[in-house]
Amino acid sequence: MSELSTLSAILVPVVLAVILLAAVFFDLRHLRLPNMLVYALILCFALLAAPFLPLAELGWRLLAACVLLALGLAAFAAGLIGGGDVKFLSALLLFVPSHQLTWFAFVAAVCLLLSIAIVLAARKLRPGYRGAWAGLRDDANRLPMGLSFGMAGLVFWGLL
Repeated sequence: MSELSTLSAILVPVVLAVILLAAVFFDLRHLRLPNMLVYALILCFALLAAPFLPLAELGWRLLAACVLLALGLAAFAAGLIGGGDVKFLSALLLFVPSHQLTWFAFVAAVCLLLSIAIVLAARKLRPGYRGAWAGLRDDANRLPMGLSFGMAGLVFWGLL
């Protein structure tokens, strides 16, 4: 293993953890995932992960991310999911090894259910809450998906 790939193996989880925690914060606070987080994921992948992947694996990861983006944009057009959620999850998928896509989908589904329970419980505990945390307001009619994406990423990569 070269020094650069060793450094990459150390930096990728740290940078991913920061980006995932930022996604949780931004989505709970503002009910939106800013493009800067998507750009950060793509930049991290391009600089710290992609150069060390076999070409075939890189191709499969790009294909999976593009397929998810296409399906996600269709869901966005139908009003089922937010555009920031689609872009963020597609960029996050770049970090998932192609042979572990099914496992990541399972982890993401479990974390989605957990985040629904957490948000509904928080909203139930504070009826009438109209504070600054938009994702926890009881009048919010959307789920902050950044919470489930953050949990799924942290659990999948063993950072939580």
